Amino acid sequence: EHTPHRKEDVMHLLKSLHKIYAVYHDIFMVDRNGTIVAAAEREEYIGRDVSQKDWFLAAKEQENVVVSDLHYSKVIDDYVVSYTNRIVDEDGTFLGVITTRFNWENILAMIDETKIGKKGEVYLINKDGMVIGARECQGAQTILAGEVKENYGYAIEMNEQAQLTRILGYAKTKGYNSYKGQEWAVLALENIR
Repeated sequence: EHTPHRKEDVMHLLKSLHKIYAVYHDIFMVDRNGTIVAAAEREEYIGRDVSQKDWFLAAKEQENVVVSDLHYSKVIDDYVVSYTNRIVDEDGTFLGVITTRFNWENILAMIDETKIGKKGEVYLINKDGMVIGARECQGAQTILAGEVKENYGYAIEMNEQAQLTRILGYAKTKGYNSYKGQEWAVLALENIR
């Protein structure tokens, strides 16, 4: 039931969640028809139809949280990961979804703080081998594509012409509880002479 008082309560809840969990750009509530009915920050999107968005359609059908890969959000005007979960009543009837837009800058800040030896680098790569997190991404995609084949491991590579040895260690992410993860991997790389 949509009443002004109930809408105020939902808006207050989303704003409180957003304040507590400061890692999100925004949190939206969407009704069963795919219309945004509440927003923690971007209230101008209330009333927008998102019924054909992949995250909405997937959340309607899945009991677990739907997690997107890193993508550019026009609504947020930044790179985000979306977390979306269905809302059901006590009988299991679909009522809508709650969806967040994770601020990717939080991951980049962690990568910036990570130290690997004197000159080492850390990369976060998605299941397609694309770099989605690094201090500097220029050229990294071709260097890292296809490197991570197993769940974890390492390699030592020598380039005699450049008189360079490279140590590479990696591990695929496991997910958490019922969340199976995105098949991303963390790769640490250091050039030594």
